[in-house]
Amino acid sequence: MTHTGFDHHKKWTQAAAVDEQGKIIREMQVLNDINFLKEFLKGLAKPWKGVVEAELTWGWIYDTLTELGGRMVLANPRNLRASAEAKIKTDKIDARMLAFFIAGGLIPEVYVPSEEVQAQKMLWQERVWLVRMLVRLKNRIHRLSTHYHVTVPEVTDLFGVAGRPFLDSLELPELGNRILKAQLKLLESFPG
Repeated sequence: MTHTGFDHHKKWTQAAAVDEQGKIIREMQVLNDINFLKEFLKGLAKPWKGVVEAELTWGWIYDTLTELGGRMVLANPRNLRASAEAKIKTDKIDARMLAFFIAGGLIPEVYVPSEEVQAQKMLWQERVWLVRMLVRLKNRIHRLSTHYHVTVPEVTDLFGVAGRPFLDSLELPELGNRILKAQLKLLESFPG
């Protein structure tokens, strides 16, 4: 079996492969493109096992290498102390360490949810982001009305059916008016 370590970055990945005896058999910096990954894997003994750290951009490379036939493992970067505490830290050394660690069964694994769960999580995160942005936008409009000492009508929802006509007809000094109109237009772009 071949053991591979992938120190993944946004545009490229440093890859290292070791054999059963722990000898480095291949090292390469590859662009994050399936064809470059295939080139790195070409000729390596099968089956092969790979590891990538659970950093911000792990998803694409993990999925791509799994599709290319690897038994991928996602590593907890906080628990890879030897790599993190090394005095000499380079991407090449990190890729080698990952390959050696997986060969020795020393990888602290992170659970990888199914594609369906990942998709649900992504949708949930997007919804949370949209709600937060919507609240921030409404708060900015409230602050603007407070800044100009606008008396707001007593409605249950200033941005709802009863309050929105008031906001649309509100006239503020020039700068305030430009800001208000831009924020109301942005508010319209949010899904209902």
